[in-house]
Amino acid sequence: MPLGIPAINDEASGYGETSLQLVPDDSLIIFTDGLVEAVNYEGTEYGEERLLQALKFPIKETAALMLERLLAEVGRFVGETHQQDDITCLVFRCD
Repeated sequence: MPLGIPAINDEASGYGETSLQLVPDDSLIIFTDGLVEAVNYEGTEYGEERLLQALKFPIKETAALMLERLLAEVGRFVGETHQQDDITCLVFRCD
């Protein structure tokens, strides 16, 4: 269920529930659509592909450093372009 949305016990809602077990070195990144929909001065969205590429960083990082790096990368991409949506991101690392 998405965060912040009341639970709906209706299969027609389209939301499902799942669980997973994180193991050491796993990361869990939760973000709002404002992150991938952030646009630069040309109107190009940051997008999921750029995010996935950014997550392939070859050096082990703490959650705080990963978050800082991801937000800095999105910031470089958008530059001075005003965003219409919030950019929120949480990073959890299982160590």
